[in-house]
Amino acid sequence: MPETISQEPSAAILIPESYDGSDDWGLCLFVSPTNDGAWFSIFGEVLERHKLLLAAPNDAGNEVSGADRFELTLNTLEQMGAAYTFNTERVIVTGYSGGGAIASLTAM
Repeated sequence: MPETISQEPSAAILIPESYDGSDDWGLCLFVSPTNDGAWFSIFGEVLERHKLLLAAPNDAGNEVSGADRFELTLNTLEQMGAAYTFNTERVIVTGYSGGGAIASLTAM
């Protein structure tokens, strides 16, 4: 079940049960086309298998400006880095629909 980073701006997060705080875990940043990033809970098994944490900024849907979505995604990365240990060389940025376009810009 997705949790939430409660500090503003907020983000939906999914931390697999087997996460042990070691730095061999990676992070998947997901940019949703909707304002609620939490619909990704279907990826739980995949995250466990590939040792990935998952976070998605809230309020970053397609109707939000690209610059704001980009900033929200980077804020989520910063918040996750402050709260969890993960390998910074295993950060994946992805998205769906307009979120995919923002993910491409963020990855660069």
